[in-house]
Amino acid sequence: PDRLAAYPELNNFDVFAGDGHWHGAAVHDPLTDGTKYATGHFFGLNLRHGGVFHLSAADQIGRLKEHDMRALKRLAVQTLRQDAPTGRQVLWVWDKAGIDFRQWHCWKQSAGIYFVSRPKENMTRDVIGQQRWERDAPINQGIVDDVLVATSQGVAVRRVTYRNPVDGELFEFLTNEFELPPGLIAHLYRLRWDVEKV
Repeated sequence: PDRLAAYPELNNFDVFAGDGHWHGAAVHDPLTDGTKYATGHFFGLNLRHGGVFHLSAADQIGRLKEHDMRALKRLAVQTLRQDAPTGRQVLWVWDKAGIDFRQWHCWKQSAGIYFVSRPKENMTRDVIGQQRWERDAPINQGIVDDVLVATSQGVAVRRVTYRNPVDGELFEFLTNEFELPPGLIAHLYRLRWDVEKV
């Protein structure tokens, strides 16, 4: 079943969660300077149907683990779009390791690829505008704020603030998608946690 079918605002979106995964080296892996280093892979999860797919093996540079954003930049646009037809929008939900506002802006402009993420610590963001949102809509319950913010890379993004009704904890989400209800942005990130369970 399509877990997003109840949200008509997403009818023109293919929605994926992504994450990098590192695991210990195998016994037969070669030594580099006398050490075996962890192996990394980047995966995607279709948030509609739950299918998991491999995006790329990490391109390790010496002893360093490849950063998620570096791996994403290596991928072809059609890989990021998962072969979605022209005119269809693609939304990636990634953790903080996937933040590069300028790159996501370029992908949005050139290929209709959007992102949702969480802010990094000490990330300065000046509020430059207020988003309009339907406060009484059931999907928006728990939303505290929905604003546009300026980033250090000269790109405006949207910051959605959500309060968990269970414990009162506040969560912030960043996205370059400006039309979806803010509660749906929070819901999509909540679904993203499934990729870590998988």
